[in-house]
Amino acid sequence: MKTSQVTRFPMKKGEVITMTKPKDCVIQVDSGRLWITQTNQSDDIFIEAGSACTPKENGFLVAEAMSHTVMSMRYVKPVPAHAENDDKAQSGISLEGA
Repeated sequence: MKTSQVTRFPMKKGEVITMTKPKDCVIQVDSGRLWITQTNQSDDIFIEAGSACTPKENGFLVAEAMSHTVMSMRYVKPVPAHAENDDKAQSGISLEGA
């Protein structure tokens, strides 16, 4: 069984979010365009509205809105059977706004 949590971030053009990328997350652009730079990756990623990516590294990730953008992060992690109804399960998403 897996649990999933979605967090949405409305961003103004030029706004930057720096995050420690949790394992098993998917970043989706609901509207706008996002520029992503990751630790230990030589290529940057540009994501258009309706598209998503799964970052390759667990290090730092910087996302900049190239226009007014709504970004969603979905974090999915396996949950032990005994913890399925545990309200204390945490998402593991760690963000630092800029």
